Amino acid sequence: MTNKINILFILSIVTSCSTISYSQIPGLVSDAVLGKEEIIVTPELYAQSDFSFLNARFNNKTSALLTLYSVKDDTFYWTSSSGEILITQSGKIIKTIGLLNDIATINIDFNLRKDADNGFYYLRLFSPDAIVKVLYNLEYIGEETISNLGNDTEVNVYKETNHIPVLNKTYSNFYYIKDGRVIRSTQNTHVINGYFVLDFYYK
Repeated sequence: MTNKINILFILSIVTSCSTISYSQIPGLVSDAVLGKEEIIVTPELYAQSDFSFLNARFNNKTSALLTLYSVKDDTFYWTSSSGEILITQSGKIIKTIGLLNDIATINIDFNLRKDADNGFYYLRLFSPDAIVKVLYNLEYIGEETISNLGNDTEVNVYKETNHIPVLNKTYSNFYYIKDGRVIRSTQNTHVINGYFVLDFYYK
């Protein structure tokens, strides 16, 4: 019940900022990393929002909500109430602003319009300060049924395998697509951190 009330606070901020103190609003990205409770988005709560938003779950346990505030080409800009920003491209986090371990991709053109793709991009780390080369392989792996807003939803799944040679580190990201849009992704954003599960709710 507490989580449902928290969601109502966050989603209503766009229409009633004058009645809610920003200090009352939970679900920031930093809160998720530090261990706030998981947020459950129900069909009723989704219906109350006038704006697209995402639920970012850290290590599949704790949550943060971010609102979509800008779209440019295939790049989406999501922000929390405290100004933390996630920038995504085809569901992939390509840049973060305001986290403890921010990242930024360099020379990346990520899309899921192909059945398979491979190449490389550079990943800028800010803690520690470094730029590393990332080799990636993208492949379509088939259909799957996931739960979305309380319903079983058929999606197409893409797997992105990343390898950082200088660190000898390999990890995989997954993207779940419905009607041409990524509605969920599971991905690593930093070589030290755990992983994020992003659930996208479009309006």
